[in-house]
Amino acid sequence: MLLLLGLALAAPPIVTMDHNQLLPALAPTDGAFDAETVAAVAAWMASKTYVSTLRVEAHVDDGKPEAQARSEARALTLAHQLVNAGVACTRLLPVGYGSTMPVAGPGDASNTRMELEVAALNGKPIGGMPLDGGGHAAGDPCR
Repeated sequence: MLLLLGLALAAPPIVTMDHNQLLPALAPTDGAFDAETVAAVAAWMASKTYVSTLRVEAHVDDGKPEAQARSEARALTLAHQLVNAGVACTRLLPVGYGSTMPVAGPGDASNTRMELEVAALNGKPIGGMPLDGGGHAAGDPCR
């Protein structure tokens, strides 16, 4: 599932609102999202020029030892999709969390998810938190 904090998108893939997080209808398994969802996020970013850093977070909790590496790959894949849709790569920070931040019990499918979090406004981190949110940087979306 893709959780998008604080964004009011009106794209068809977005189906419910839960605690200011938008949940799309389909959950990708490889980190790639459909073009319509990516375009909606890119349009939102274009309209919110004061959002200087959007953290692209990936969480993978499948009980496998490579969960951290897979989460980083998923985050970087989505960041590249957003860059290809016109979002400046310098505004994106892909981060992998592996299985370190579950939202449910061990092995629950909802623990494997993507989240987009606004990390900085006008160049200033939100709430004094580190831009990476405690995750591991997944790579450079500009490459």
